[in-house]
Amino acid sequence: MPTVASWISPKARKGVPSGIAGRGLVAVEPIAAGEVVAVKGGHIVDTATMHALPERLQNSEIQIAEGLHLVALTDEEYEPVMLFVNHSCEPNVGWAGNVVLAVMRDVAEGEELTTDYALFDVPDDTMACTCGTPRCRGTISATTGLTGLTGLTGLTGLTGLTGLTGLTRLAAAAPVSRTRPGR
Repeated sequence: MPTVASWISPKARKGVPSGIAGRGLVAVEPIAAGEVVAVKGGHIVDTATMHALPERLQNSEIQIAEGLHLVALTDEEYEPVMLFVNHSCEPNVGWAGNVVLAVMRDVAEGEELTTDYALFDVPDDTMACTCGTPRCRGTISATTGLTGLTGLTGLTGLTGLTGLTGLTRLAAAAPVSRTRPGR
């Protein structure tokens, strides 16, 4: 079986203790807006295969298309595949395609790199938010974060979205993928 791993920019370090949740992805030097900071790796599997995996390996998953997911298949692949990108209601990273994460604004050394799970992850229930930002919504769900969004610009390629209101200045990322905490 081939070795799989995610790519992390040399300007970031993954698995660093996070003030948000568990471990995170942190800038180890300044990163300019638009720079790619990570590319998600893993095996492409269908949904049934992904659901048959142990819960820990399912946690490494991101959905890349309807019924297709990138995931670690073994315990040995888990750490290399994980991105450790935590949620924030005021994110600094967005998805630029299905597997590429790019910085949406300049990021300082020592700053945790975060994304907004509500924009691409549709959990079956709500998840408590612990980001601690001034705009923290308190919960993450399929409906949080989809109204009144401001300060985000340049998203392209989003189709089939309904019920989104107040979206203005969507920034520096392209079509988004689905992920769960710390992916």
